[in-house]
Amino acid sequence: VKKQALTSLQVRAIPPVVKTTGISPTMSMNIANECIKLGGVAGRHEIPGVKNFVLDKVDDPGNIEKITADVVASLDNQDLSNGLDLYVTGLTSVTVAVIKYCFDNNIPLTCFHFDVVKKVYIPQEVL
Repeated sequence: VKKQALTSLQVRAIPPVVKTTGISPTMSMNIANECIKLGGVAGRHEIPGVKNFVLDKVDDPGNIEKITADVVASLDNQDLSNGLDLYVTGLTSVTVAVIKYCFDNNIPLTCFHFDVVKKVYIPQEVL
């Protein structure tokens, strides 16, 4: 069942966090029944409130097949039963691979985009 698109954007400020780190391949068990929050690629941007990433790094941004396979392998290790909040870090190929994965697996997805003027992340409900 597809969610209805948002009719207006709600800006959510996220409190600052000290440092972000990459995700381990054995992560995660969603005990709190909350949406998992992941950044796209580690090391591209500091994202307050986000400690884990879909990918630790991308060696070749033009290798779409490898990026897609890496995204699938990473997300297969997550408990996404309550959905995914993806903080977009700028590599479109990673974002598209995450959207495709969520679409193919019927996972609710909200993408968060940084507003450079207001210094907050703005949600975009995708699936």
